[in-house]
This record gives sequence, structure tokens and C-alpha cells, in this order.
Amino acid sequence: MGRKSLIVQAKRPNGATMNDGSTVSGARPVIIRYCVSTRISCSGQTNVRWAKEKLIELDPIERCLSYEIVDNNLGFESWVAIMQISLIDGDEEVGPRSNGCLLETGSRLEF
Repeated sequence: MGRKSLIVQAKRPNGATMNDGSTVSGARPVIIRYCVSTRISCSGQTNVRWAKEKLIELDPIERCLSYEIVDNNLGFESWVAIMQISLIDGDEEVGPRSNGCLLETGSRLEF
């Protein structure tokens, strides 16, 4: 099966730019997100920080995902983040019309 690529660029309110590059090879997509932030100091010096993140797990049934930094200029050797959404005071069968949800996050970081 052929490879498909998709690049999306979005501007966040804090000035960070994200370029999402997705490649589909076979049945499983490989999703790499490139995040870059440019800030100008009081002295006028431009500071650019960036990271490439790879999606390593996506589970729509458990409502969780995890990703890792694969390259960066922030000094991280290894970083894995995990996010999971749980329903609060709601019935599983009700789904999006439940009383709310809880976003739980966790990470493992090495410098």
C-alpha cells in the first residue's frame, strides 16, 4: 500500500506553531507532531524552542493516548506523556451527555 502524508499548521494563542505530519503506511498511521515556539527577549534576542512528538498509543475505547518526544532542542533525553479521559457521575452508556469528564495526565521525563 502507498504512503500518504498530511501536514497541518496551526497557530496557538501563546504564539506556538504546530505542524502535524502524518504518514499512513498499511493500516496504522505514524503521526509526528512538530511544535515550535519563538519568543523575543527584552534585549531583542530571538529564542526558538521546538520538539517532535510521536503518537505511540491511541485507544478510543479506553479514551487514552500516549506520545513521546523523538527529537528536540529543549535538553530532554526522553519524555513520554499519557492522557486519559474518564466520565464523571455519568453512565457509560450515556457517553457525551454525561455530567462531565476528567482529563488525567502523566509523564516520564529524563534530562
